[in-house]
Parts: sequence; structure tokens; C-alpha cells
Amino acid sequence: MKNFKSGHIAIIGKPNVGKSSIMNFLIKERLSIVTSKPETTRGNIAGILNMENAQLIFLDTPGTHKPRNILGKNMVRQAEESLHNADIIVFVVDAQSGIREEDDIILGKLKHIDKPVLCAINKVDIVKKPKVLPIMDKISKSFEFKEIIPLSAVDGTNMDILLSKILDFMNAGPKLFDDEQYTDKSEKFIVSELIREKVLNLTWQEIPHSVAVFIEEFKQRENKNLMYIRGTILVEKQSQKKIVIGNKASMLKKIGELARKDIESLLNKKVYLELWVKVQDNWRKDAQILKKLGYL
Repeated sequence: MKNFKSGHIAIIGKPNVGKSSIMNFLIKERLSIVTSKPETTRGNIAGILNMENAQLIFLDTPGTHKPRNILGKNMVRQAEESLHNADIIVFVVDAQSGIREEDDIILGKLKHIDKPVLCAINKVDIVKKPKVLPIMDKISKSFEFKEIIPLSAVDGTNMDILLSKILDFMNAGPKLFDDEQYTDKSEKFIVSELIREKVLNLTWQEIPHSVAVFIEEFKQRENKNLMYIRGTILVEKQSQKKIVIGNKASMLKKIGELARKDIESLLNKKVYLELWVKVQDNWRKDAQILKKLGYL
């Protein structure tokens, strides 16, 4: 198609700056899970926006941090690889916390990248304008960004401007995915992430980094518009298992109820969801388990 544009846009930044929320807003799908916990995204997730004259593939990347195990090292590696593989980079900064050490580390890496880089200052819906201006000034002096855009992925402030600027800097190219496709991930993977999201949002501070979800069964029941899903929630300690299960299985039931609603919306069919909790010591340091979970 003449004048058609396509390419990859890496959304990078430190943990918990709203990278997933930005991608979800742009592709108009609830693809990447969103929680208030840092390091929620554990691998590059592609979200595809199909437009009349363009196909934009957004890469939601793990937050850059100091890794403490194999999982963490792989998360950082994938985020750094996206800098080199993408056609355009969107560096996300938190308007509330301002520029921190983690941002400076990423800025140092960007200086070795020869491609268009935009800066999105996210969460302007929860800070006053006078606080944003010094951040914009500091950012403009730290790197030669093509554009610096204060925005909010929550209320949509200036998100149209971000999309417009991405299109301005995107090169011509062919379609890389079918029009109906909005991600490179399987439904099974998305389901596991939806379950993990509910665990993260409902449990205490002790749980987040220690939880993973593996889908053991994912099959259509014969002669019924019903999907049977059996998932195992992995934790690293017996104490964490007790928290996830809760008193008389109350927490696990709540996790299942909330996850099932989102999964039914995703699959557009009734779902029977069965969840179990298993203790797996140091699974984040076990390459075999990480491969089984799809993180390696």
C-alpha cells in the first residue's frame, strides 16, 4: 500500500512509570497487566495498533533495575535489546517522582542509540503544572529528544499528540501482522498474566516478585461454549502460599472470581477457572522453570 507506515516502538523507563498503561491506551486493548507494584512487566510484550495507513507495533518493556536473579537479568536484557531492535523509542518519565538515578542510567544508554527518541512525561493528571516544567527543562538538557510530551495514560491527556508524533517519525514499511492481531502473545499467556495481576493487586508487599502463574490446562469443553482453564500459582515460601490461599481459601476464591471475569471478556465465552497454589523454592533462579513460564 502506497505511503503505508509500519515499525516497532519500544516503550522504556524505570519500573512503575506507566509504560503498560501507555501501550494499553494506544492499542485500545487491555493487554499488559497494570499494578501499583514495580517490576510487574517481566518481558517484552508487543501490542499492535492497526490503522488505515499504518501498523504500529508497541513493545512494552520491563522496567530497568538492578537485577538480583536470572529472571531480573533477563528482564533487563530484554529491555536493553528493545533499544536496538525498535525503530522509535519512547522514554517514559514519572511526573510525580521526577528524574531519578534509574532515569539517568537509561539516558546514558540512549546516547549510544541512533534513532528517533521521544520523551513522555506520564502521570500529569496527578501533579500540578509547576512541578512538570522543571522536569521538562532538565530532560531537554540531558538528551536531544525529538519531542518532549507531558501526558497521562489515565485520562488521555496529550496521548493523541504522542501517537501523532510517532507517526511523523515512523518510516514507510509493509504490514507485519494480520489486521485482526493485536499482540504477539498467545491467549494462554495473556490469561496467565491476568491471573498474576489479580494476585499482585490483592496480596501484601511480600508476594509480588515471588509469584508466577503457569496454565496447566486450556481447552474448550465439547458441545459447550465453555473454556476450562486450570492454573498453578507459584510462590517461593510456605508463608506466601498461606497468604495467597487466605482464610478458608477466601483470597484464592477472590483472585479466581476477578480473573475469571477478565478472562471471559478476553475470550468472549464462559470460563471455568480452577486455581492451585504451589511452593517452588527460588523459581526465579531456575532457568528450566523460567522457560516453562515463557520468561526465557
